[in-house]
Amino acid sequence: MKLEYTLSLADFQAAQSLHWHQTLARRVIHFSIYAGVPCLTAAIGSVLAKRVGILGQESPYWFQFLFGLVVASAYLTATVKGRKSKRFKKHFERRVPPNKRRSWIEVNDLGVTSAIVGTEPESYEWSTLFGFAQDEKITLIYIATKRFLFFPTQAMSPAQRAELNDLVARHVTPRTP
Repeated sequence: MKLEYTLSLADFQAAQSLHWHQTLARRVIHFSIYAGVPCLTAAIGSVLAKRVGILGQESPYWFQFLFGLVVASAYLTATVKGRKSKRFKKHFERRVPPNKRRSWIEVNDLGVTSAIVGTEPESYEWSTLFGFAQDEKITLIYIATKRFLFFPTQAMSPAQRAELNDLVARHVTPRTP
């Protein structure tokens, strides 16, 4: 089975989301890095700002801490789309302009072969693959614990989706790092 598709920012975001939601550990790490650390830093910063006299002395520490959390949460919410867009551009648009971002993937009994049109294909045997994840938006084929190939699930017909699921069930043994 060979599929051709065009990658979009929405596909990239869906792949990242599905990857982060595979295990509880990944969810905790993702939250800690992208939300927990900035929120805690802003909250501590607001408490320290009060301590050195930048903010009004009449506010209690818990209020300053809460204010810092609200500010950090608003900042993270406002910048999340920009960060994902920047990562997408870094990974894909530098290599191939948006109008030529056609990709293909071929899945058969030997393994998986994938490439962006105009580049050299990369092949992976089933024995080297780490895992598989799929939802209604995106399909991930793990080539390492933190690296994966992805393509839109809508690029497959129901028969192709059944064929892919059968190949994965027969050949991929999920591994832990």
